[in-house]
Amino acid sequence: MKKLLFAGFIVCTMGQACTQNPVDLKPFTVKARISNCIDKYLELWLPDAMDEMMDENTDTLWLNNDGYYHLTTYKIKEPCQAYIVSENVQIRDLLIAPGYDLTIIADARNRSALNDSKRVTGIGAGCNYYTVFIDSAWQLRNTGSQNSVAERLQVLKAYSAFRDSAAKAIFLNREVLDPYHFFFYHKAVLDN
Repeated sequence: MKKLLFAGFIVCTMGQACTQNPVDLKPFTVKARISNCIDKYLELWLPDAMDEMMDENTDTLWLNNDGYYHLTTYKIKEPCQAYIVSENVQIRDLLIAPGYDLTIIADARNRSALNDSKRVTGIGAGCNYYTVFIDSAWQLRNTGSQNSVAERLQVLKAYSAFRDSAAKAIFLNREVLDPYHFFFYHKAVLDN
C-alpha cells in the first residue's frame, strides 16, 4: 500500500511539474526597423558566442525588404550584454534580460548615422538608454587625434570617466521599475 501511495505521489508530482509553465522563464523579444541596411540578415550574439565563438548562442535576424525583423526567444535566462552585428551594422552593448521587449529603430547608411539615429524603446529601454547615449555622445566628443600612445591613453582615460559619469547620471536619476536596473548599473560601473 505504501509503495502504491508513493508511486501515486510521484506520478502526480511529475504530472504537475510537467504541465506548469515555468514561473521565471519569460521570453526576450527584439523588433527592429533598420533603414538603409544592405545586409539581408543580422546576427544576435549572446555572451557565450562572443567569448567562445559558439554558433548555438547566436540567432539570425532575417530582414525583410523594409529592414524589419522580429525575434522572440527563450535563450535569455539572465541579464546580459549582447551585440547585433552584420557586415555593415554593429549595435554594441545591447542590454537584454528575460521579459524585455525591445524595439530598435536606426538608419544603417553608415556607422555615424547608425549611432546618431539609434533609438531603443519598450520594456528594458531605460537601461539601454545608457548604451545609446554613450555611442552617440562619445562620437561627438571624440574628435581629437590619437597618434601617440600617450594621446591614446589620455582618450581611454577620458572615455572611462565619461562612461562612469554617464552611468551615474542615467541609472541613479531614474525611477526604478525594471528588476534588472541595478544589475546593469553595477555592470556599467565595473566595466569602466
